[in-house]
Amino acid sequence: MTSSLSALRLRALMIAWLAFGLAPEAHAGFSIDATIPEAVYDAVTQNQTLGWAQTQRFSDDGTRLIGAFEVGTSGSDDEAFVWSQSEGVVLLGDFAGGRYDATPTGISADGSIVVGRSWGGTSNDPFVWDDVNGMQYLGTLPAGYNRARPTAVSDDGASVVGYLYKTTGPPEAFHWDAVNGYTPLGTLPGGTQSEALAISGDGGAVAGWGPVGGGDYEAFHWTAAGGLVALGDFTGSNHWSQGLVLSDDGAIVVGYGWKYETCGGQCGTSTTRAFRWTVGGGLEELGSWLEPTNVPISASSDASVVVGTAPNSEHFVWREGLGAEELEALFELESGTDIDDWEIEPLQVVDDGGAFAVLGVGRYLADPPVIWRLRLDPPPACSDGLDNDGDGHVDFPADPGCPAATGDDEAPACDDDLDNDGDGGVDWDGGDGGGTPDPNCVAGWQGREAPRGCGLGFEVALLLAGWAAFDRSRRRPRLG
Repeated sequence: MTSSLSALRLRALMIAWLAFGLAPEAHAGFSIDATIPEAVYDAVTQNQTLGWAQTQRFSDDGTRLIGAFEVGTSGSDDEAFVWSQSEGVVLLGDFAGGRYDATPTGISADGSIVVGRSWGGTSNDPFVWDDVNGMQYLGTLPAGYNRARPTAVSDDGASVVGYLYKTTGPPEAFHWDAVNGYTPLGTLPGGTQSEALAISGDGGAVAGWGPVGGGDYEAFHWTAAGGLVALGDFTGSNHWSQGLVLSDDGAIVVGYGWKYETCGGQCGTSTTRAFRWTVGGGLEELGSWLEPTNVPISASSDASVVVGTAPNSEHFVWREGLGAEELEALFELESGTDIDDWEIEPLQVVDDGGAFAVLGVGRYLADPPVIWRLRLDPPPACSDGLDNDGDGHVDFPADPGCPAATGDDEAPACDDDLDNDGDGGVDWDGGDGGGTPDPNCVAGWQGREAPRGCGLGFEVALLLAGWAAFDRSRRRPRLG
């Protein structure tokens, strides 16, 4: 009896998917890209000198990985490297003078250019490295500044951002390119310093943070045309925010800020919350189960996907239209393994054949460490944050063409402004032209205007026939 009930439930679900255009939520998959040396794995997961400002450890194609080995006994000296499966570990070197210490902080999209800081004449001498020329000094510092720390590089490697150290006084954000050299970006109103932490893929926009007076700090967005623009902070916060990642076109900033929680008057504590900022929309908190604290690590090229840290050493994936979900649960589902048998460290969101993937390092039980890839399906049309059919309504439940958030068509036959069956009726509401509604459309999400025949219908009949054949095959005795 239990087996029969289960079969009936499955048949009912399959009929519902056909009738209403629904499908169970699914993701594109999981793979292991490469095995990495123990020393590289340790350097990437344990060396904290790169900090939260390090938002790109992989080249965009995922073939090169940057990091720094700890050297010496001081615990503060580092040896910069690039690793790839084809070349192994390539050491980037160090500037002459001072101690042996260099840290990479950014890598171009194709992995050919790396920027960072080394210890030559000072503790923060800016470098640019490539396969042909090795480590080179990044330009001539402008007057009044004696050192610089690059933090990010554009996709083509032509533009670099970071912060300059004044001969006397606090640091100031900069933008660098070969034509203009260093351009100090100034400070926010009321502030005395600034730090640039992210650059857009095209090199035209910068994000970072700086004080705005009175001990308050605020994230900023910079373009040559608009200058430094403060991004604000969360309502009820203690006025502290920081921009960490930019979309390729520079229009979206991803970062985090502090919020002051009162717990209904029972507590008073500050928590960190990830945000996404757009020109027209301001700060959007990337919330849900992520409370009480979360920080972004990386974002996709269009900032529609964000990965970051969450409470209890867990991580989150946020997708526009779908919200946030626990990365560990998704990893477990797609890898087909128990997450308790893994240690994982997500590092970056990368383009993956028209979709996106989270790229990270990890170890399964006592196996050698690996680079793993968790591919993400694009969100369905009814929850992707877009007005796909141009009717002025976005996603479920606002768009009448959407039966649920999982629907993949905002303009089915009963909401497409067409008389599909030629009976003089248009859609469930007469369409935009104010015509006569089609009597066969009782809801906008229906996929056909023509009346259905009696019975289950041709499509469902085929489905049930296939199910019956499968059911019969299950009952056949197995040989051997």
